[in-house]
Amino acid sequence: MRKHLICAVFVFPLAVQPANADFFGDVWGVVTDPFKIGRASENIVHAVERAAIHISRIQKDIDSSAEARINQIQGVLRDTKLNLDDSIDKALTRISSISDKLFLDTSNLVRCSTEEAARSIQDHLSQSLNDLGRRKPRIAVFGWTILTAEIDSQDITSPIASFREVKAIYDQKISAISPSDHPSKLTDYYAEIARLARLTACHYHNDSNTWLDLYDDYQLEYIRQQKYWTNIKPI
Repeated sequence: MRKHLICAVFVFPLAVQPANADFFGDVWGVVTDPFKIGRASENIVHAVERAAIHISRIQKDIDSSAEARINQIQGVLRDTKLNLDDSIDKALTRISSISDKLFLDTSNLVRCSTEEAARSIQDHLSQSLNDLGRRKPRIAVFGWTILTAEIDSQDITSPIASFREVKAIYDQKISAISPSDHPSKLTDYYAEIARLARLTACHYHNDSNTWLDLYDDYQLEYIRQQKYWTNIKPI
């Protein structure tokens, strides 16, 4: 799978740049030198990619406030020099802060659909846990579980905690993927994490840190990672 990743890193920018040429034009010239790229500059690329995914969702409804945030991010990128690590670190901090404000300012534009709101997140999470093989103890003798039952929606008392439990299971499955497995196995897991992140975020106010974490760190991030593996063939 490592071989796939190396190829995908250079495929993804070419795939998305035409759709957001002005926005991506700054980041590719500043932080994507393949011989010098460091952890901090790589994180800038990822942050900008997540922002670009968000922008593509709201581009029909971008107002002056959102446009100002986008211009701020571009301004930070223009001022950043790859050979100054401290500048890269500061740029990452600034871009992350501006992106968070952009997401929060425009969160009403990515609100949950009526269909998503019609079924409770507890239903989605309990089904996912059951599909992944999790069960709750039903009868125990001397501390040993002898009978289990499926998890019900009422067993989900904290959507964010249950989401993290589901994600931990998927993380284990992702770690177990071998180089010979088809990349669709990985993208399916990424897609499911992003889907559940979106649904879990529906449960929280869109001005909260929990909503922001679910939207940026999970939904956008796993959509971003999924794009790297599109059209990549197994070894």
